[in-house]
Amino acid sequence: MSEPSFLLSQPLPLPLLNIAVRGGLVTLLLLAAALLLRRHGQAPAARWGAFFAIGVAAYAVCSAPGFSNPPVAWQAPLLVLSAGNSVVFWIFANALFNDEFRWRVWHAAAWLMLAIGALANCFVLAPAHSPWTGTVATALTLAPVLFAALSLAVAVSTWHTDLVEGRRRLRGFIVGSAALYSAAAAVAKMLDWQGPGLAAASLADALGMFVITLAIVWPLLGDGGRTLFDESREALPLARLPPVDSPGLDLDIVPPSASGQAHAIPDANARAAPAAIPQSHAPSQPPAPAPDAPDAALIAALASLMASQHVHREEQLTIGSLAARLDVPEYKLRRAINQGLGYRNFNVFLNRYRIDEARRALSDAAQAEVPVLTIAMDCGFQSLGPFNRAFKSETGLTPTEYRKQAAQAH
Repeated sequence: MSEPSFLLSQPLPLPLLNIAVRGGLVTLLLLAAALLLRRHGQAPAARWGAFFAIGVAAYAVCSAPGFSNPPVAWQAPLLVLSAGNSVVFWIFANALFNDEFRWRVWHAAAWLMLAIGALANCFVLAPAHSPWTGTVATALTLAPVLFAALSLAVAVSTWHTDLVEGRRRLRGFIVGSAALYSAAAAVAKMLDWQGPGLAAASLADALGMFVITLAIVWPLLGDGGRTLFDESREALPLARLPPVDSPGLDLDIVPPSASGQAHAIPDANARAAPAAIPQSHAPSQPPAPAPDAPDAALIAALASLMASQHVHREEQLTIGSLAARLDVPEYKLRRAINQGLGYRNFNVFLNRYRIDEARRALSDAAQAEVPVLTIAMDCGFQSLGPFNRAFKSETGLTPTEYRKQAAQAH
C-alpha cells in the first residue's frame, strides 16, 4: 500500500495535467454548445456561439503537443474547425452585438480559405518540405489576431447605440479577453518553445482557455442569456403613441415575460372598466412595480417629445442628448426604450420614426417631384445608402418603388 501513497504524493507531470485540463475544456465547450442550441437555438447569435464553442474545442485538441505529427486523416475535420474558428468568432461577435448583421457568402469564403490553408500546410506542404510551409503557418497564426481585432472593432463601434444592458456589460469582456488570448497565443507560437518550455507553455495555454471559456459561458447560459438572445419580440412603433397630454392616454406596462422583458401597450381609447374581482381576492393596494420595470411616465414623455419636436430629424442625435432633454439618467432612458418598447438598438428606434415620416412624404402627391435624397436628409438620414437599406428593411421596397406604388394607389 505504500507505493500508491508515494505516487499520489508526487506532482502530476505537466503533459498529463495538460491532457486533463484540455479534456475538461473540451467537455465544457461541447456542453455549452449543446445548451446554447437547446435554450436559444432560434437566435442566430446563439447558433454562431455554439459553432464557435465547437471550434474552440477542436483547437484545444489540435494545439496539444504532438498533434498531427505525423498527420493522420481523422485529424482533418479538427484542423478545419480549428483553423476557421477565428472567422466564426468574428461572425459571432457581429451577430451578438449588431442586430442588423446578416452573414454573407464571402464570410464562408474567408472561413474556407483558412480551412484549406491548414489542410494544405499539414498534409501537403509540410510533408514535402515546401518553402511555403513557414509562410502559410505564419498566416494561419496571425489570422486569429486579425479577426479578433475586427471583432473588437465591432464591439466598440456598436456600444453607444446598444440598449441591452446585459449585452453592454458583456461585450468588452467577451471580445477583449478573446482578443488578448489570440494575441498571446500568436506570440507563443512565434517563440517556438521546445522541451520543458513547450510543455509549460502548452499547459498555460490550456489553463488560459479554460478560465476564459468558463467566464464567458457562465453569463451566456445564465439568466443573462435570455436578454442577450431574445429577438422574438417585435419592437413597438412608438410613433403610434399619443402625446403625454392626450386625454385618452393609457400606457400599461405588462410584467416581464419569460424573456425577462416587458411590453409597453398603448391604448388611445378610453380606459375600459376593470373586470370584477371577488372581494376575497381583491388586493388592498396596487402592487408595487418591479425595481427594474420600465417607467411608463418616461415612455409617455418620450413619445410626446418625439411627436412634438421631431428630434429624430437631427443627424447627430444620441441617446445621451435625448436623455438630457428628458432630464433623466441615460440608463433609465435606455431601459425604457429596450424593455418598455422592445428596441435593442437606438439607431433602429430612431429609424422607425424616420422611415414613418419618409413613407408619408413619398406617398404625398404634392411632393412627387421632391428628390428621394432630399426626403431622406429631411427625415434625419445623412446619406442615401443607409436610408435605402433601412427603408427596404422596414417596408420590403426601395423608396422609389414605394413612391410608384403609392402613386398608382391614388
